[in-house]
Amino acid sequence: ANMAIWLNVFIEANEGMGNELAASYAKRCPDIRKEAGCNQFEFYQGIERPDFFILHEEWADEAALDAHRILSQQQGVDNSHLRKGTHHREYVSIS
Repeated sequence: ANMAIWLNVFIEANEGMGNELAASYAKRCPDIRKEAGCNQFEFYQGIERPDFFILHEEWADEAALDAHRILSQQQGVDNSHLRKGTHHREYVSIS
C-alpha cells in the first residue's frame, strides 16, 4: 500500500531576506498544489520572526514527492541565495 508522506521543512532566510523568500514561494505554491499527488503545500512565515518559515507538504506517496523534486530541479528553481538554512522532518502516514 502506498503511504502518504508528510513533510515539515524548517527554513531560515538570510537576515532581512524573509519577505523576498516568502514572495518566491507565494509565486510557486499554486503550481505546486496542482502537481499530481500533492495533497497540501503550505508556507508559513513567522509573525515575530519574519525570517523563519515552516513549509508543510503532504504528498500521496513517495513517487509523487520524487516527481516533485525532479520537476523542481528541471525548472531550475533555486532560492538558496535567500536561505541561511533548511532542515527537513519527514513523516509517513500510518493510515
